[in-house]
Amino acid sequence: MANYWDSYYKNTKGNLKPTPFAKKCFKFLKNYKGILYDIGCGNGRDTIFFNRLNFNCYGLDQSSKAIRINKKKFKKYKKKFVKSDFVKYPYQKIKKNFTIYSRFTIHSINKKQEEIFFKKIHK
Repeated sequence: MANYWDSYYKNTKGNLKPTPFAKKCFKFLKNYKGILYDIGCGNGRDTIFFNRLNFNCYGLDQSSKAIRINKKKFKKYKKKFVKSDFVKYPYQKIKKNFTIYSRFTIHSINKKQEEIFFKKIHK
């Protein structure tokens, strides 16, 4: 699956404006002080949106290409992009409060991955 997304991001410029979903979520998150994980961040537009609003937001994506492009394009925020399969990310080791932001990911995993993911993020 990562190969598909690497190819996709290699050939796609993408819209860099924050999504309407991110803007709507901001209304609910505006006073949040923990870590925000944008899982399946893609071209990073929502990760950047939240960071520019002073959130501690990390964009996770399994595509090496997407992460490389984001780090190059958004140099100020390059440490905020992490190459990782969001299902396998070690959320259970995080000591601080965190929230998951998912605009386009949960539907893409199978039942077993879903069980693993929700077990890891349950706090």
